[in-house]
Amino acid sequence: MPAATPIAALPDIDTEKVFSGYFDIASDSGPGSEVIGRINLERNRNVANSPIPGDYEFVIIEDDSGGMFDLRAERDGDGRLFGVFSIAEGKTAGTGDYSLRIELRQSATVLARFTAPVTVARQTQWDTYYDRAVEFVGNQGRLTGRQSYRDSEVAALIAEIEANDGAFEGMRFYGATTLTEWEAIGTNKLGRDLQDAANRIGGLGRAYSESRKYGPSGQDADRERLRNAIYLALIAYVDHFPLDDFANSGVVPYGDRTHQWLYSDPISGAAVLIYRDLLADLHDGVQPARDAKERLFRLLQHVNFDLPDGWRMPTDVRYYLPDQLAESSGAWADANRHHRMRSWAAMPVLWYDYNRPLTELPWWYGDYEPFASEDTSILPKWEPSGSFADLRVWLETNARYAARYGQSGISPDGSISHHVGRRQDLAFGAYGFPWMTGTTFEAASLLAGTPWQVSDTAYNQAADFLLFAYPRLIYKDAIDFQVIGRGHYQQSAATYGSGNLAGGIETLFDARGVGTAIARERELSALRASMVNGTHEQSGTTAFWVNDYLVHRRGGAGETPYFTSVKMQSARTRGAESFSSNQGFHNGSGVLLVKVDGDEYNDSRQSWDWHALPGVTEEMRTDPLPRQSDANEFNPNHFAGVASNGHYGLAAFRYASDNRYTSASANKGCFFTEGYVLALGNSVKRERNTNRDHRGSIVTTLDQAAWDTDITYRLNGAGRDSVIRKGRDIDESLSITGNSWFHQDRIGYVILPAGKIDVLLRGGESVLDSNPEDSGPDVFHLAIDHGIRPDGEGAASQYVYLLVPNVSAADMPAVVNRIEQQFEIVNTSAVQGHRYADGAGMLMQLAFYEAGEVTVGGMAVAVDKPALVQLQQTGDGWNVAVQDPMHHADEAAIAASEQFQHILLSGPNRITVEVSLPLRAGTYRYETQGPDVRFVDGQTASVVSNGGTSTLTFELPDSLDAAAYGYKEELYAGMPAVVDVPSA
Repeated sequence: MPAATPIAALPDIDTEKVFSGYFDIASDSGPGSEVIGRINLERNRNVANSPIPGDYEFVIIEDDSGGMFDLRAERDGDGRLFGVFSIAEGKTAGTGDYSLRIELRQSATVLARFTAPVTVARQTQWDTYYDRAVEFVGNQGRLTGRQSYRDSEVAALIAEIEANDGAFEGMRFYGATTLTEWEAIGTNKLGRDLQDAANRIGGLGRAYSESRKYGPSGQDADRERLRNAIYLALIAYVDHFPLDDFANSGVVPYGDRTHQWLYSDPISGAAVLIYRDLLADLHDGVQPARDAKERLFRLLQHVNFDLPDGWRMPTDVRYYLPDQLAESSGAWADANRHHRMRSWAAMPVLWYDYNRPLTELPWWYGDYEPFASEDTSILPKWEPSGSFADLRVWLETNARYAARYGQSGISPDGSISHHVGRRQDLAFGAYGFPWMTGTTFEAASLLAGTPWQVSDTAYNQAADFLLFAYPRLIYKDAIDFQVIGRGHYQQSAATYGSGNLAGGIETLFDARGVGTAIARERELSALRASMVNGTHEQSGTTAFWVNDYLVHRRGGAGETPYFTSVKMQSARTRGAESFSSNQGFHNGSGVLLVKVDGDEYNDSRQSWDWHALPGVTEEMRTDPLPRQSDANEFNPNHFAGVASNGHYGLAAFRYASDNRYTSASANKGCFFTEGYVLALGNSVKRERNTNRDHRGSIVTTLDQAAWDTDITYRLNGAGRDSVIRKGRDIDESLSITGNSWFHQDRIGYVILPAGKIDVLLRGGESVLDSNPEDSGPDVFHLAIDHGIRPDGEGAASQYVYLLVPNVSAADMPAVVNRIEQQFEIVNTSAVQGHRYADGAGMLMQLAFYEAGEVTVGGMAVAVDKPALVQLQQTGDGWNVAVQDPMHHADEAAIAASEQFQHILLSGPNRITVEVSLPLRAGTYRYETQGPDVRFVDGQTASVVSNGGTSTLTFELPDSLDAAAYGYKEELYAGMPAVVDVPSA
């Protein structure tokens, strides 16, 4: 007779799926002490529809602990089944790691066979986590409702709760339990009251943690009374909360239903702060404590993971790739993760069970269709399995990478976006920075040194993001205010390097666990030190092509430092949004900045006329600006591009807006060379508001900056210099017909008119202060006046000017002379650009708005479609950069679409450039730009030479390259291609 199979060798069975990943208990725990962690059935999530049979039982079939543990089945009030370990009679928990083999049986049938690992240690993982979580709650104001009550206020709230069965007075939702009753309250009123009640509970939790009377040093009776009041308040709150189908019910505002932390944060925080004592009350059989614990699970597992119907469908392009579901970023791939993380981090405390999933909602599980048919889930490669493990997954997947326009996340060019419903935003401040540095890593620190410690990957992804972008964006401690989203008006932008960035890096370091290895830690440390010490310098030109933004700067290696940038908008992108109606409306409308000292736009933004941002062409209005986001009307034009070879660069776009507050349209180009920025505009035209009273001129603002020194200028290249003393009130209109220059601080402005034009020069009180309640320094404003009704033709409908950093007023005549000698400029509706030549070689930069040919300085260049082209002479040839400013857009398909998306033309994305240069024939590969630099098969420039003329054909990213680009071809379609081609 064959030998019986040893129990340990019996195979696992998973007819019923169980969660049994981790269990532990403190050493020396006595008989009857329960182990933390329960055996959870996966089917518990569906117990309302499929009750668990009454004859299910758990059995220990092998135990290497010497009989230390008992196991019993336990059901909650809803019928969920759990396996509960406890210390056996006559036993004491002895330190060690134990492996128990368990069977789930129904009569004689084994439905599951699995291993339950139990650790006995001096301190449980839950206790370690709890101590950290209490500190975490104390540092997160939202988790205590941003309330700090005096003891007298706490006493009044306790009395109110006790008198009203847990309800706060004046809130009608406590009398509602049906949809009809909630709807009768009114959407906004109900939302406000639910938040107010939650915040009060959060504030009571804070009092339990900090108050002199009710806190840890208070009398037991006072603390017990407050604790019981919190139990009652939690029970009443959840019993009257519109939980069923919350995300779709419509009883509170949509923004509240998708920003659930407004309700769950204060509830979670208060519960964490009382939880140790709640456990003691549970042990003592205190029924309100038991009821409160049950309500916490009911509320948080639902509200924290509820999704509107549309967000659960693969057709939601913000989160999913319908044709490659498994490659999608998944639900909640946006910056609000750092908000959600607060309540999520509290939930493992409140579950008090390592193996209970954070949510039972069905769409998060692997059998949810249509995701299941594609062998994926709403968050790819994850379904809930246990509170601590679930939290780790959300932390591990924090960095999300956008694959198309209309998706949040990090784009291939290194930019980051959050609000993408109508256009892609640029969110290096709010919301992108806290997403990649803040609460997420503070939550990760809670798991440091535990079995669920966050892996190196999350840290390295954050490090790569920070190291690529922020050294380029921060100059002399200030970040470019055009890239930080809703924070663009905040004064913290002036100290972003030593403040936000240094602090964010420190958060990453503090969150590290045992053995966490950040591959670029030294670079992060050096970057942080340079920000704190004020020594950071950076040189180069970076095209953030996904977001129509380019930065060009110098500094380091003996260079004289300066910073310039331009932010445009298009049918794909928008400018930084604003909370206020008084500033931010024109963000991204071709904003062109130049900085030398670094503080040119720091405090001065508080004194600005926000109708006239630097670089912008628009009407000089005086009425209040609307909020950019109110109408969701933006630039309808697809043409917007940036190109760079890392050293020089160019940008161009067709400016217009569907927003009826705007008045102008124009073609606008910016060309960044060594020590100069050339700004070109043409076809400036008034499009609307022609009959409005008090019409203002259409102007192009050269600069509006802090007025730090006297202003010096010379008109028409002749005569004596004029000087305006700093701080004077000045409002002048100057007519010019010849080359003219202006100078302030260490920046020169050179205007090259095509005929007679007017220049506006304002300063001091003459500059309209859009925010008079904010105090800022005097500013000066320099602009070209195109008149009331420019028609797109003639000298008044165009402009040519240069920004010249690091010059003195005395330098300016020589500067103008060099410009006249070194630049040959073209500025038509078809093409803008220049040929620049000095002793170091030649540079040509051209923005073609349509197919065509142009000859500049004796060199002919032709293209077969709209394109940006840059040719830089090198020692033995030419560096050629080409970009498709249309991003291969299928304009007809996009126009027919009912949602914001960028649809590519179905054919190849190819640009042919013909130049009157003898270049060496051949095929040249180009690398991707952005953080991920690599060669991609088929991405080439082929050169055919015919005598003194060469034809370069660039194969650019398109839908045929989808797999090669990780299905991000829509975002790569506008990437510049750069090759070095030897002369023939």
